[in-house]
Amino acid sequence: MNNYEKNSIEKKISLWVQSNAPTDWKKCCVYIELIIINNDYESDESVVWFDSNNQVIDYLVEGSIGIQMTDLFYELNKVSFMTDNRSWTTCKMKVTSDGKYNFDFGYDIPPRLMGSAEDLMYDPDYKEF
Repeated sequence: MNNYEKNSIEKKISLWVQSNAPTDWKKCCVYIELIIINNDYESDESVVWFDSNNQVIDYLVEGSIGIQMTDLFYELNKVSFMTDNRSWTTCKMKVTSDGKYNFDFGYDIPPRLMGSAEDLMYDPDYKEF
């Protein structure tokens, strides 16, 4: 496994965000906590889309995101482990409507496995991108 495979999965995730985005979106923020246990995972995630005025226009929370998206994050975590020799436990992803995106991984014990859209709306990390 190499960075090419990791980058390929990251691109697939960004394309999912873009294809599931509401009309007139400018920015999307994804937050996921993921713990791998015996080749299975437990996760919680939320996705929030913002307009050009940084106002929330749509969001999805755990259960409504879909297994395909969560499975992509699971695969990304496995590939990250093979590339970096460690698994992340939290991931903040930002995507803009012009196709730019970035991932910010955390490696500590996740603060909770109960994400919510409100957590993202007021997080200063998502004010600017």
